[in-house]
Amino acid sequence: MTIIVITGSRDWPIGKAPLIWDALQKLQDSHENDWHWSPMELHHGDCPYGGADLIGASWAAGAGWEVIPHAPLKQQGWAYAKRNQEMIDLNPDHVVACFLEGAGNRGTQMTYDMAVNAGLKDRIITVRG
Repeated sequence: MTIIVITGSRDWPIGKAPLIWDALQKLQDSHENDWHWSPMELHHGDCPYGGADLIGASWAAGAGWEVIPHAPLKQQGWAYAKRNQEMIDLNPDHVVACFLEGAGNRGTQMTYDMAVNAGLKDRIITVRG
């Protein structure tokens, strides 16, 4: 299984969705041409407000990937940090970090930093919108 974690702004507009779709398509293409290709599995933060996570999840589901949401146990406080760390603890093959210009990007930056601290820097794909 090829594990991908996506993180990004909850404010990501649908008009910039192609930036995320392109990143995911490139990942799929690179793995399909690899002799040890395995099915793709996308993990996301299941933000109830939409944004990058759900844009990526909808694309992945349409591409036939397994999509696994990671909703925090409660919708406040550091539950989000725990959820983000759990996704990084999966030791994903790729982390897609979607930074939206003008947005706070706090959760995205937090997950990016967690990935770097876990030694996954070379597995991070940054999308800027």
